[in-house]
Amino acid sequence: MNQSTREAALRSRFAQAECLATEIAHVRNEWRLDRHPFLRRWIAGELTALDLQLFAAEHHHAVMALEDVGRRAAALSDGLLAEQLVAYAEAHVQAVTLSCDFASATGWGRSAWYFAQDPLAQTVACARAWTGQPSSLAEHLVTIQAVESSLGQLAPRQVGALVEHYGFDMDSARYFACLAERAAGNAALGEAALTSLLPLVSPRVLVRQAETACRSYVDLLDGVQILSERSSGC
Repeated sequence: MNQSTREAALRSRFAQAECLATEIAHVRNEWRLDRHPFLRRWIAGELTALDLQLFAAEHHHAVMALEDVGRRAAALSDGLLAEQLVAYAEAHVQAVTLSCDFASATGWGRSAWYFAQDPLAQTVACARAWTGQPSSLAEHLVTIQAVESSLGQLAPRQVGALVEHYGFDMDSARYFACLAERAAGNAALGEAALTSLLPLVSPRVLVRQAETACRSYVDLLDGVQILSERSSGC
């Protein structure tokens, strides 16, 4: 590859990366989590203990799905990227543990056999949308980028509400604190790794995957909201 061809390829790569970043940011804004009624109630301190329990059980599956996404992506990559993605997945092993700590604080016993064992249909669909088979490395990376950005943006407000309105201490809310701390770096990992794979012939596939990833988590929240309303007799 001569110099002019190499420069043209780089321009194409970074032009496509910039376009993708803009479109994915638009998708995240369209599916902003702080607009969801369940999470608006969370931030306002209006949830019941049962509401938080319901959320903890369903969200736990999302945490495990993100670990799975990292491992699938690592299996499709090599070199430094594979090492980074393995480290990402390993960090989610701790996230799964912290998610259990949060669930325990909402009232689930760690010995409860039924904790997170019977997920809602929306939760199952969310996990499948994130881990999807078959999925390319690029699709896994855009899922990491979109999901980590969306969850991380809200996490500080979730922590604040848990402590201020629901009587949680920082240990029991640590899952969300860690999410807030790590999300930007995890999203940046996904974005940087994705850029290294560009340009692609069909970048719209990645925008659709980002939208699917964000929308499916909103669907998970819809399921929790419906179950909450049924439980309260609304």
